[in-house]
Amino acid sequence: MLEGRKRDVSNTKVEMHKYFTEVQHEKQRELEDRLMNKEVDWRYKDSDTGQFTKYGDEINPVIERAYRAYAEKKKSYIELDLEELGKVRIDFQKMKECDRSGRWTDVERIDLKEGMIFIINYHAKKSIFKIRAQLLLIKFQYHYILNT
Repeated sequence: MLEGRKRDVSNTKVEMHKYFTEVQHEKQRELEDRLMNKEVDWRYKDSDTGQFTKYGDEINPVIERAYRAYAEKKKSYIELDLEELGKVRIDFQKMKECDRSGRWTDVERIDLKEGMIFIINYHAKKSIFKIRAQLLLIKFQYHYILNT
């Protein structure tokens, strides 16, 4: 309960509401980030190994949001300041990353949902097959009991 002058109490209520709204938005953003990390992987090609390396879980959602904005024709690139790589620019039209020295490397976007759908379908079909096999076995046993 707040006590004091009417104007002070009113101002405090407004500030508290702003604070709680910010916390709520931050929690929502964290949830969205976790979901994006389960849906999409962004990777860059390591010039030393030639293998694609995943960006960190903190950066992945940032890149994905920028990519979705690109899909809506808002911006074709994003500039990032990464700890391990320094300042980079990812061009979504070219699907390339440019580092501060001007070197370009490939980037790729992996949709993890496609693989998940296949796995879910595979397990669903496998379960349906097991259920059908069990029903056939029960039907056979029932038929056997009736005929003996």
